[in-house]
Parts: sequence; C-alpha cells; structure tokens
Amino acid sequence: LHRVDRRQRQMCIRDRLGSEELSVMVAKDHPLTRIPAEKFSLKAYLKAKHIQVSSRPDGAGIEDIALSRLGESRDIAMRCQHYYAAAKVIEKTNWLLTLPTTYAAALCDAENAHSKTCILPLPFKAEPLEVHLYWQKKSEQDPAMVWCKQQIEKLLLG
Repeated sequence: LHRVDRRQRQMCIRDRLGSEELSVMVAKDHPLTRIPAEKFSLKAYLKAKHIQVSSRPDGAGIEDIALSRLGESRDIAMRCQHYYAAAKVIEKTNWLLTLPTTYAAALCDAENAHSKTCILPLPFKAEPLEVHLYWQKKSEQDPAMVWCKQQIEKLLLG
C-alpha cells in the first residue's frame, strides 16, 4: 500500500501473514554450486549477473536496499515481473535470482533429481520480506471474500 494514495489506502484492510527470508537460486551447473554453501560470499554474489523481479519497470528491490546500506550494488542483467519466468531463465544461465525462500523451495524441488536449480543462502543480512493479505473494506463481510481469506490464511499459516 506504499504506492497508493490516502483515499485508496483507507478503502483497504490488510492482515500481516508473516515474513520471509531471502535466498538465492542458481542453475544446478552454476560454478557456485561447486563450493560449500557456507562459503558463498558477498564478493561472489556481487561479481555475478542478476535477474531483478518486480512489478515496477525500475527501482530497487529489497535486496538492493540492503546492499546499498553496505555501500554495494549488483549487476542486474534482466528485469521481469514473475519469479517463475525468472527461474526458467536461471535454469539456462549463470545468473543469480534472489527471491523469498519459501517460493525458491517451491520452484526448486531439491529432492527431485530432475531439478535444474539449486538454492543458496543469501550471503548478507537483509530485512525479511513482510507478507500481507489485502482486501477492500466494502467486501469485508462478503461470504465469498471471508471464505477466500480463510483459505489463504489456512494455506499460508497452517
């Protein structure tokens, strides 16, 4: 809701569902997979090319904000709007994709021998991504909305 005006913000309700740590997705044959995950360094992260996922056409991601606090920046080779599309590009390149850990795990089934990607820990401290559920106030009592909200919360919160 940070990009909407006050009137629009007053028309919405939100519930915090939790927070997500970030991880890094790489192709299974990426050179970084040949070193122990705990040896993956900020220097190696910054040396690589990256895919930035955002619904906005430009601007920093949360990982870029964390890097700027360290006085660092990364080389963004491509921007796209969806993690799934970015993961498909990662499969065929030596680029890195920084994304929420739960989504990384869903896209990269580490137990599957046919998985084309691996997950590495983020090699620097970044604020967790806050996860919220938003809906319009006018539909707060709508039975379909109440049911949908309950299903989403049950799925995400257990």
